[in-house]
Amino acid sequence: TYSELPTQRFQHQYLDDTNLIKNMVFDLDVPTIGAIPGPGFHWDSAMLCDITLCSEDTKMEVPHAQGGLVAGDGMGLMCQFTARQMLEWGMVNEVLPKGKVLERAWEIARMWKTMPYENRTIMSNLAKRPLKKLLVEDLKLHTVSEQYGSLLRIAAGDLGDEHSAQ
Repeated sequence: TYSELPTQRFQHQYLDDTNLIKNMVFDLDVPTIGAIPGPGFHWDSAMLCDITLCSEDTKMEVPHAQGGLVAGDGMGLMCQFTARQMLEWGMVNEVLPKGKVLERAWEIARMWKTMPYENRTIMSNLAKRPLKKLLVEDLKLHTVSEQYGSLLRIAAGDLGDEHSAQ
């Protein structure tokens, strides 16, 4: 039950999730491409890539607020964005016709593969520099905020099973 899981939940979400995000940003020294093929939520990994592509029908949702939760892993975003908005705000690099995202991702990957390894590594590290700064300053705060909000809901008995407040 949820009432028996606070420690395991904390260890998973706080430790495992933050480490997964940090590893993706800090430990991958090769360029990465995020390909978002359409509407959805929790496209976090795609948004952490050096280049992020999405289809024109993409809508990014962070539904935590509607469920009464803190959007910690959404880095505090509590709304819905269209593909065009994400492009205008620099959240994605390209918006493509529906069904063309993976094709474009492979085209970019093949182009990058022609570059010397050292250049690809330098390019990737330069692209990740602003994200690294943001994660160092704020990732743990946002993650623990989401975790704390969830645990408060569980303790109050309005999230989880019927025994969660006991």
